[in-house]
Amino acid sequence: MKSLKNNVKSENNFAKRFYDIRKQLNWSQKQMADFLGLSSSNQVYRIETGIGYPTFQSLLKLSELKIDLHCLVTGQDSPGTQ
Repeated sequence: MKSLKNNVKSENNFAKRFYDIRKQLNWSQKQMADFLGLSSSNQVYRIETGIGYPTFQSLLKLSELKIDLHCLVTGQDSPGTQ
């Protein structure tokens, strides 16, 4: 699977970056919830709308997809990758 690292920096908005990752994966909210081990797709909706945030465990799962977590969280390139 190709790295999504360079595609994560969509905006300075965590919810939008999280949403964009799911769309790049071509996954439904349910598929993302299942992958992250969340109990429902509503939890993904809450993250994508800025109502909620993922757990640390969910972020670790995302890192398995080679997603740059620093970029996802801050909207900036990881130090040393510019």
